[in-house]
Order: sequence, then C-alpha cells, then structure tokens
Amino acid sequence: MLAERIHKVFLIAKVGQTIISAALTDAPWRLPGDALVVPADADGGLEGGLARALRQAVGVEWEPIQKAIDATLTRGEFGVDRPFGLKVSGENIFALDHIIVATAFDDRGARPEAAAEAVVRLAAALGIRRLLQPLLGSGDGGLDSIETAVKMWGVIKRAAKSAGLDTITITTQSEAAFERLCAFGTDSVQEHGERQSSEAGSAETAVSKFLDGQGVTPDEELRRLLLLAGNLGPQRDPDHG
Repeated sequence: MLAERIHKVFLIAKVGQTIISAALTDAPWRLPGDALVVPADADGGLEGGLARALRQAVGVEWEPIQKAIDATLTRGEFGVDRPFGLKVSGENIFALDHIIVATAFDDRGARPEAAAEAVVRLAAALGIRRLLQPLLGSGDGGLDSIETAVKMWGVIKRAAKSAGLDTITITTQSEAAFERLCAFGTDSVQEHGERQSSEAGSAETAVSKFLDGQGVTPDEELRRLLLLAGNLGPQRDPDHG
C-alpha cells in the first residue's frame, strides 16, 4: 500500500481536447478533478479498498451520500453500462463535485472496458470537465491490473474523442499497471512524430527548433509535453492519417 497523499502522475496523451494521464496513488480524491469514479460490485456494494478509504476520509459527510446511493440502487438503475452520478458537497469531500458509482461486473462476467466507456459518456452528459477514473475490477475485484489498464486505456482513448472533457486521469495503486499506462505515452509521442514527418520534418525537430527559437535549453520532459500537447505543426487525429 502506498503512503496516503503520495502521488505519481504521468501525462499519456492528448486526444482531441482531452488530456489523458495516469496516476499512481491510493488517494485519488486528492488529485485535481471534478468527479471521482468509485468502483462497486455487481450489486452496487461499495466494499472495495478505494470505497472504504474514501468513506474513512470523508467521515460523517459520507452518510447522506450513501443514502443517495442506496436510493438509486433501489430503483434498479445500475449496471456495467449504467453507472450513475451524484452531486456532492461538503468540507470533507475535497474538491469533488460528483461521485460516479460504476461496476465492471454483471452476469456476463467482467467487462471493465464497457464500464469505462459508459463512465466517460456519463461524465460528458453531466458536464464534468475533469474525471478521475480508477481501474475497475482490479484490486479487490480480482482482475489483473495490467490487463485491465490496457483494456480501459483503449476505450477511454476512443471515447475521449467525442466526450469533450478537459482531463481524464486513470488512477491505480499498482506500480506495474501504472508503468504500462505510462508506456502508452511513449508510444503516443513516437506515433505523433511519425505522422508529422511529411509536413514538418519530424515532431522532434519541430520541438527542437521551437525551443531554440525561445532561447530555452533543451529538456527531455519539456520536449515530451510539447509533443503530446500538439502545439507544433498541423493537428491530426491519431487514428486517422
């Protein structure tokens, strides 16, 4: 278990207007975000590690949130394809405006990718700008964290194109899953550079010229961030040449 409030955050890619990052943390509610996804079991039970830690952090202010969750579940409005969001407020709820309850499990088995896609759609419908999305089904859910990260990354990347969110942060307590998500960032930079080569030489050359023109000493992390932000050269969808 990581020490609470210790975070690692890595920028993976920019998809449309949405910046997608990975975060290694056991307290995702302390990251910048408007909505936090709380993983539940197939019946909506919040007995996983993240839910328990969040309840403890929020304290007594969790009671009205739980009542609202129970009321929604009583109406049967929940499933892998039907997460739900609740407006929240209070001194101990940090900077969150919403909590989204989601599950990766139903009678068809584990479907974290379907759950993640449904969450992004819901976040867009609720007008959420900054989404904190933990891996769904790993940890206490028993799914392999690396496989879950790979599946969720693929659908989140696709869904982000039309969702219009500002940021999506995929969070995990697994070092291995975090490293796998970070590797997608390296792939994104390489792909971006290849697609820009016919029009701007290469993305790396464009970044170097930009930094030189600004009188900035080259720094690899700054180069990477500029490449991902797409501030140089013509813009193209990463899945369409």
